[in-house]
Amino acid sequence: MVNKIDTFDPENFDTIGKLLRYLRERAHLTQRELAAQVDFHYSYISRVEKDQHLPDMATLTARFIPALNIENEPVWIKRLIELANAASSEKTKPILSVNPTADKKVHRLPSNHMPLLGRERETSLLMDIFQKNGIRILTIVGPPGVGKTTLALQVAENLYNQFADGAILVNLASVEQPDRVLAVLAESLGIEETSISPSMLVLQSFLEKKELLIVMD
Repeated sequence: MVNKIDTFDPENFDTIGKLLRYLRERAHLTQRELAAQVDFHYSYISRVEKDQHLPDMATLTARFIPALNIENEPVWIKRLIELANAASSEKTKPILSVNPTADKKVHRLPSNHMPLLGRERETSLLMDIFQKNGIRILTIVGPPGVGKTTLALQVAENLYNQFADGAILVNLASVEQPDRVLAVLAESLGIEETSISPSMLVLQSFLEKKELLIVMD
């Protein structure tokens, strides 16, 4: 019986995603099983195999190679590293551009939202919480129709001048798939996609030096 590995040439694979998928299937691993072995969420493995994300070299060699059981197969390790290096070089090319207005103080809150009546206590409480040191995220929960959005927008309007880079509303009403959230957020921030979908790292890089209030609804 000829081993399946002998029927494929490593040079036949032109992207790291295609090669990782082949090696995963050859090792009889599902995406979830591989994810568990390399300590990642299974959705990350799906994005890697679609060439939407790239594991760093340390993770690739320390986790993926043992998990794929190719430690004693230098030709496959060599090709894996070659494709990882190629993808890394490609990744250094511009993958997004930033709208010039994204670097100015913004006010992207609806000007015609319904007036807030009888919520002075809640508004004051939320503003006090936001102004405490270390508070980065605040979630307003409640049943539909009680005015969560109106309350959030009123608080954002009141706090607008305290944020050097302004405030924006990110409307997620039309988002049906979780993996679209980052793209909608990026679009709202003025980050224009030019090749691949923005990753969490791209957004972190953009936001890390900003003082911006983001209302996500």
